[in-house]
Amino acid sequence: MDELRQRTKGCSVVGVTESWATSNISDGELQIEYISIRGIGGGVILYVDETLNASQCHPMTSTEFNDSVWCKVNSGENEKILIGVCYRCTASNDDNNEKLLQLLDSVSNIKGISHILMMGDFNYPEIDYNSAMSNSSDRSHTTRFLIKTQDNFLVQNVLEAT
Repeated sequence: MDELRQRTKGCSVVGVTESWATSNISDGELQIEYISIRGIGGGVILYVDETLNASQCHPMTSTEFNDSVWCKVNSGENEKILIGVCYRCTASNDDNNEKLLQLLDSVSNIKGISHILMMGDFNYPEIDYNSAMSNSSDRSHTTRFLIKTQDNFLVQNVLEAT
């Protein structure tokens, strides 16, 4: 936690995937100088600076997709930002993969949201975001995920491994 505190200084929003925070780990043990919103399974955590007045977006967090957490931030008079962090494990089954596609549609269709910030690890190494292409077949879940992000005008901002 000390390293996380050091690395996050000056950040307004921090998304953590693969936290390994099981139900045996209390919220207090995960606390740093942010509001923390923990996913149901404990694999994802969203830290938001207290000055942003974030509130958890329960309808998005309680979707059927296995591991995501969401909040809303009022950034101005008529601007609301939806912020989320998701984790799709490499062993994700077809049903969960379909639920991820449904989540992308749901996120993009929330009324009253002016911006979306979605962070996470989706584990699709077959996607080349520089060329916006997939090395998988047209019917593969990988390609369907890429197309779904494009259909919902979601833009990948991280173009290399971090």
